[in-house]
Amino acid sequence: MSTLKPLLIIFNIFITTHSDLPKVDTYPEIIYKSEQEIYWMYQECDEENKWIDKHCTKKEGDVGAAGLYDHETETIYLNKTYLDKKSPIVQNSIILHELVHHIQHEAGILNDERICYGNKEMEAYRLQKLYLDQNGKDFFKEMEMNELFLLSILSVCDAWYY
Repeated sequence: MSTLKPLLIIFNIFITTHSDLPKVDTYPEIIYKSEQEIYWMYQECDEENKWIDKHCTKKEGDVGAAGLYDHETETIYLNKTYLDKKSPIVQNSIILHELVHHIQHEAGILNDERICYGNKEMEAYRLQKLYLDQNGKDFFKEMEMNELFLLSILSVCDAWYY
């Protein structure tokens, strides 16, 4: 974490400059996990059932997530397998995206069930896209997603996401 703290501080300034989110004084721990471990976390597979539950079986080409933020432990988990294939700019954009969720948590937004999941993701994706744009990268190409997929994420307003 200590080697990434200067980056988190810079991203904290970037986020507060380009959004209404507040500056934070605490930073999340960052842990790298394998693609399979991230997939299990993303699917919320528990230790006992992850080998037998059908939804816990990772299919070929299914990444699950590039990164995840756990508000209970204030930890960013990064998909090392996925990130190793990406440029440093794209890797940093994923850290920035997850840091937005940490700041949302610190501001009391992340766990506010009155705010749709999609709205929380919208701010994170907007800032990630801005960062990539400012660094000459195409968000959709680099993140390997299209506009329809992003729209489907941003449209979610279901209680089961909380």
